[in-house]
Amino acid sequence: GRIKYMNVVAEELTGWSEAEAAGVQLEKVFNIINETSRQPMDNPAQKVLKQGSIVSLANHTLLVSRHGKEIPIADSGSSIKNEQGKITGVVLVFRDQTDEREKEKQLLENIQKYKSIFNSSLDVIVFTHLKTGELIEMNEGFTKVFGYDRDEVIGKLTTEIQIWADPADRDKFVQKLQLSGTVRDFEAMGKRKDGSYFYGLISANIITINGDQFIYTAVRN
Repeated sequence: GRIKYMNVVAEELTGWSEAEAAGVQLEKVFNIINETSRQPMDNPAQKVLKQGSIVSLANHTLLVSRHGKEIPIADSGSSIKNEQGKITGVVLVFRDQTDEREKEKQLLENIQKYKSIFNSSLDVIVFTHLKTGELIEMNEGFTKVFGYDRDEVIGKLTTEIQIWADPADRDKFVQKLQLSGTVRDFEAMGKRKDGSYFYGLISANIITINGDQFIYTAVRN
């Protein structure tokens, strides 16, 4: 369980040089804790030695560097075997997830912000992914007007749900939105789950969150 080699990135993240860490027990250099409970986490190298298979760290793992800096990391370990198939060591691979965690946090904060707007509005409000067309979130107005439960439509593509009476209207709406990034009071007929129809005015904006583009749509009927 003692360290033999480290690369430059491992030195930077742990705060130990390869020369200092050589021969030191892994747990002293690779000090990891759970982000929520703050409790020490199991040594992944020991898991690999016991299981003989690739092991990944649990989510929300923090590496505590030699100088006390806490760094969110993703990690995996795999065994090194000799020609006879005997395990002779472990390769531990890990990377800094600080930027990814920050983007994830910002996205969740933005979604929560939009949720508060969703739930306070009398209009139908829908939040979809521009590139995939996936329904990310919708408010209670959507379920009341269209008759779908949230669980029926969340995560589905807009093309999979019959909410446009005329697909040609949907295509025109998308073209307008892609050209200008915004649409105001586009008149179209909607279709409810029970097959009934209604007229509505649709407004939408393309918004960017952490490099991804989403469509914020409001429908008044």
